[in-house]
Amino acid sequence: MAPSLNAVINFDRSQFANGGPREDAFLPATVPVAQHPGDPAARDAPQGPALHLPGTRFPGSGSGGYSAGEGEGAPAVLWTHCTSGFFASAAPSAHRALWYANAVPFTLAQAGCAVVGPDYAGLGVSELWDGSVTRHECLVSSASARDALNVLRATRWAFAGLLAPRFVTIGYSQGRGVAWSVVEALDSDEFADLRAGYVGTIAASPMTDALSGVPEFILPWVGRMLDSILPGFKLSQWLTPLEVARTELLREVQGDIAASQQLYFTGETILREDYRNIWYVNAYAKLADAGRKPFRGPLLVVQGTENMYIPYDITTATHLPTLHTTRQTWLQWIKDRFEGRLLAKSGCVRSEPESFLPVEQYQTTGKPFPQWAGAPEYSTTYR
Repeated sequence: MAPSLNAVINFDRSQFANGGPREDAFLPATVPVAQHPGDPAARDAPQGPALHLPGTRFPGSGSGGYSAGEGEGAPAVLWTHCTSGFFASAAPSAHRALWYANAVPFTLAQAGCAVVGPDYAGLGVSELWDGSVTRHECLVSSASARDALNVLRATRWAFAGLLAPRFVTIGYSQGRGVAWSVVEALDSDEFADLRAGYVGTIAASPMTDALSGVPEFILPWVGRMLDSILPGFKLSQWLTPLEVARTELLREVQGDIAASQQLYFTGETILREDYRNIWYVNAYAKLADAGRKPFRGPLLVVQGTENMYIPYDITTATHLPTLHTTRQTWLQWIKDRFEGRLLAKSGCVRSEPESFLPVEQYQTTGKPFPQWAGAPEYSTTYR
């Protein structure tokens, strides 16, 4: 395990832009600041879109991209990202490809949208002004939704005139629940100032029952911060002593999601047999889960029937290549919302397109990874 964990950590660090949050002069911001337009040389961005990294007054950060727009400004897309990790270094804004690259943020920027991508509290900026640490509340959708809407507010303030009033929200993986919670938050008075510009939300692989996923991942991710929400909780109530120690190791190395996979997905027994009998399971679900509440539509749900992390029946009652395979669908849906086109049907409408080839013939995970061609180990000196 140690060699593979070390390889994962070193690779993750190689993907930082400007040295990561602890070295980047922009982070952490102690007052509202905006870096405009940002240095594209530090990113793997496609040619064309400009990048900026707007900060907010609360401990938060984010990233964004936009192409040249006309008239009232570029239509905004609030992008709520997947689980990248749990500590400051896992912020997508600290990543050269903004973590999801052409899957969403770069694709939307090239389509003419202004992409606003919050990191969520605890990622990017992890310390308060008094030095206390802000822990990322992983999978607490309602909290991250408010992070996202506050970052949208801050972006409109920092880049006044560049963004049109209209906006769409799109979220994937962890962000699917966040996107769903955004439409629930918009139904309240807390964000009434943003409500008029809202035109729709896309939730890709939404999880409306956080603990229905792979428990070997979900419980350690959630458990490491749960005592900040539910005082009295101890990680040993869910995990075996070995996995409690591994969770502490994850904190010490500031590991992200890939490091957690090395530590938790080993085939060993890492969960206590009685973890579902602990009161905190249901208490957490009531606080964290999106769904089953009034929300402001329209809402497009994209879900893969062969999703290995989030069961199809959980979403329909209650992951991975869905964004890529449905790209033209959700891009057109976003365009239709910005152009004010009415939905063809009202109410809950379901369709299930069939794959062109048998499912097993498709690749479920990406194989190539970007590396920095300018690094000394990849350079050749010619004489």
